[in-house]
Amino acid sequence: MGHKNTKLSQKKVKLILSTTKFTEEEIYNWHRGFLVDCPTGVLSRSEFSTIYSIMFPRGDISTFTQVLFDRTDANNDGHICFVEFISTMSVMARGSFHERLTWLCGIFDQNGDGILDKKELIDLIKAMVALTGGNVCQDAAEDKANEIWKTMKKDIDLEEGIPMQDFVKATKARSLIKSQP
Repeated sequence: MGHKNTKLSQKKVKLILSTTKFTEEEIYNWHRGFLVDCPTGVLSRSEFSTIYSIMFPRGDISTFTQVLFDRTDANNDGHICFVEFISTMSVMARGSFHERLTWLCGIFDQNGDGILDKKELIDLIKAMVALTGGNVCQDAAEDKANEIWKTMKKDIDLEEGIPMQDFVKATKARSLIKSQP
């Protein structure tokens, strides 16, 4: 393929510094590692899935990586460049629980309206459980979604769904989803 410039320009470094929580040295280290795994300078969907299967060896990464790849590929060219990759890694590796949860909700907000409907919430729960190696059936995911829905309904009108900012706030306050350091 080799269709991307693999050199990391100072302009790109400045952009990454302004949009991530990595230092300049860390950016260059991540870039070197990225080029070892992706000598063409881009990450294909299959390479992306392989990386996540190594990170989550006991989990079913298929649904999560499919959705994550599509959301990370910001320019929709079918590949993830280093800037797209490092932006995602910054949230995953350095983001607060609030930032990671907001990011995760954004991944599953399929129509981008900032509201999680019940199907999106079920898909989110199923993907999170599957990613960590747990088994979750449709009924169990729906039960958890209904529990969250019922809890949230006490505070807001859920006619259209749960606004992501309310979901994140309630999740933190009520430990609806466990935070991991």
